[in-house]
Amino acid sequence: MRTIEDLPLLKGPKIHLKKPSHQDIPRICELLNEKEVSAYTLFIPHPYQEKDAVFWLNMGHQGLTNQNQFIFGIYKNDNGEFIGGIDLRLERRHKKGELGYWLGKPFWNQGLMTEALELIISWAMEDLKVNKVIALHDINNPASGRVMEKAGMQKEATLFEHYYINGKFISLNQYYIHQHLYNKHQK
Repeated sequence: MRTIEDLPLLKGPKIHLKKPSHQDIPRICELLNEKEVSAYTLFIPHPYQEKDAVFWLNMGHQGLTNQNQFIFGIYKNDNGEFIGGIDLRLERRHKKGELGYWLGKPFWNQGLMTEALELIISWAMEDLKVNKVIALHDINNPASGRVMEKAGMQKEATLFEHYYINGKFISLNQYYIHQHLYNKHQK
């Protein structure tokens, strides 16, 4: 896998992915303070505060420095509005990546997250030469699984009571795509 000096601009028909900036902090906080957005994510706190957004941006900077996590903001093409986030955590030794993502509630059910997944999967497969990308979703959030399927991923496993969050066990579905499936999905 090659070294990434800075995050590329990944452009799709409706959105683009790029490195988020400190100017996005108020918007990040606004979108993530919607309880329904954080309800099905594993590591996004509620309420979401400015310090949480700063931590996220710093984690992206550190991940880029260490070449093990790449955090992108999701922006609309028509007006440049920040609408969500997506990241790829790498296990370089195993040529594997794991995706995490969120999207502001006003932008749900518009195909925007599917487009974001397709963009980052293509970048991982083609530029980083990752062999496999996985993503997890709370089993109580089947819409996230449908997004993964539309992006060419397949269900690989159910991880029962995998995390203990907010006083309860959370079960997850794990989806994957590898080079062969990716090449097939591109046709």
